[in-house]
Amino acid sequence: MYFYFIVIILSIIFGVENNSNMMPNGLPNLMGYNSLTSSISGTNTFNQNQNIQAYNQILSDFINPEEYTIGPGDVFLFNMVTSNRVVNLELITSPTGDILIPIIGTVNVKGKILNDVYNIIIDKCKDKYEDANVYINLIKLRNFKVLITGNFSNSGMYAVSSTNRVSDLMESISHSKKYLNSDSLLYKYEVIDYSRNIMFTKDISLIRGDSIINVDLFEYYVNSDLSTNPYLIEGDIINIKNSKKIAILGDIQNSIRTHRTNGIKYRELLQNANINTNNLKTIKVINYNMLKEYSSSEVDRISSINARYRSDIEDSYLASRTKTDKGLLYINDDKYLNLFLDFEVSDGDIIIIPNQMNYIELIGGVKKPGSYKYNSSFKVSDYLNNSGGFSEKAQKKNIYLIDNVSGERFEINTLYVPKPGDVIFIQETVGFKSWDRFTEYVRLAGTIATTSLVMFNIWDKLTEED
Repeated sequence: MYFYFIVIILSIIFGVENNSNMMPNGLPNLMGYNSLTSSISGTNTFNQNQNIQAYNQILSDFINPEEYTIGPGDVFLFNMVTSNRVVNLELITSPTGDILIPIIGTVNVKGKILNDVYNIIIDKCKDKYEDANVYINLIKLRNFKVLITGNFSNSGMYAVSSTNRVSDLMESISHSKKYLNSDSLLYKYEVIDYSRNIMFTKDISLIRGDSIINVDLFEYYVNSDLSTNPYLIEGDIINIKNSKKIAILGDIQNSIRTHRTNGIKYRELLQNANINTNNLKTIKVINYNMLKEYSSSEVDRISSINARYRSDIEDSYLASRTKTDKGLLYINDDKYLNLFLDFEVSDGDIIIIPNQMNYIELIGGVKKPGSYKYNSSFKVSDYLNNSGGFSEKAQKKNIYLIDNVSGERFEINTLYVPKPGDVIFIQETVGFKSWDRFTEYVRLAGTIATTSLVMFNIWDKLTEED
């Protein structure tokens, strides 16, 4: 008996809780929202959507009502108060550009800016209710698709928002498709002070109706020029073409990307960019046209062969090919650099001026390894004196230069005059490796002695039989 009584009491309690979560129309209020509809003087109130939600969207700036153009999918929060009713609605712009306001009518907002839409809706309402106070606000921005065409491996339709610029779309592709990362040689060669989304190899234009708008992501990312990176709207077509533009980057006051002037030499180009070519010690040049023509078929073929079965010429070619970067040119020799500057600039060249390093580094078998201030008159011996001289384990005849540009190692002597940024390496005697080598020699000698003894015994028996 008591059991049934307890069940009835609990059912009543939970029934009350459930009813408190019901909307006036008897439907459950799953979102926990209160009805925005209220009644004035006992009259009816109209509400199209009793669960008006807040839309959180990531924006880079406030929407400018004088510039933002309304399109299909934009949502407004509408509030109208009259003497006998309060109306709260969400108004959605239809695919035809119309907005339907129940009890008011339809207004067409196709191609109109936000402020004009506000005025049109308010005027429409006041035509029917002169005493109406109308409040309206844009609460959700539309999504739509744009088309990417041209010399782009991921061409196609992409969904964007009305607050997205061209760069936003390209960045989203780089994150999802990994295309732009592989397209950027600057990122590969660790010239990472520039955005990998600039797309140095491409020219971008935006086709909007009968107009063609130039898009320059270099100016946007490097010089913060928003005018070269427009917002997207419905119907836009982004056309991407292979570029022949040249660029000057690195340790310069203002980076440049521009069309190549016919016949211009590197020296003249750099001087036009306010670079003192007389003080230039090092230069890097990336040429995408050379890179696009590069074929790795021979490297792939040789790499697929087991190292034991490769010919000497195949091993030599593979070693030589892997030591060089196709499309990338390093110059740090004064004579060749002076000669190079009088060559004609090629289409697609990206010229990088490395930071001038006023130090050299001394590592390995020295008493005080580390970085030392560069002195144009110093030899290796001078830097050795400053570092306290050779260490006890130093192999004094094994001195190497590690080129700061190419990373290659060259044997030098103490009379060599280093260049800024050079790394001088003095080889050291490593004890445990010497012992390992000694034990290997002992094992090898033992093996040879054993084999010789066996062969001698076999030979001795053969001669005895004779």
